[in-house]
Amino acid sequence: MSLSPFIPDHEASPKGGRAPVSKRKALAGISWILDNGATRKDLPRPYGSESSVHRRFLRWVKADFFKQVMRSMGGMDEETGYFRLYECFVDGIFAKAKGAGDGIGWTK
Repeated sequence: MSLSPFIPDHEASPKGGRAPVSKRKALAGISWILDNGATRKDLPRPYGSESSVHRRFLRWVKADFFKQVMRSMGGMDEETGYFRLYECFVDGIFAKAKGAGDGIGWTK
């Protein structure tokens, strides 16, 4: 499966500026961050600058790129019988707890 049809093209700025990071590099950088659980500040330089990759990520989220890819890949796997897309869920175990709960306090 090729991701090319799903990836939106970069819109050129009327002000000019630097050439955008390539789609391939941006996708590799996003994948690296997700795979390693790292922050964008930890992104190795070969993937492009952290801000460029982050901006591309935000544009792709807004354009529903990831949603389209997941639906397409999920449809392919449903056809083969490996899993049912409606049974999938997101695991939020990595999320930090904000604030304190009733049972949380200073340790002794």
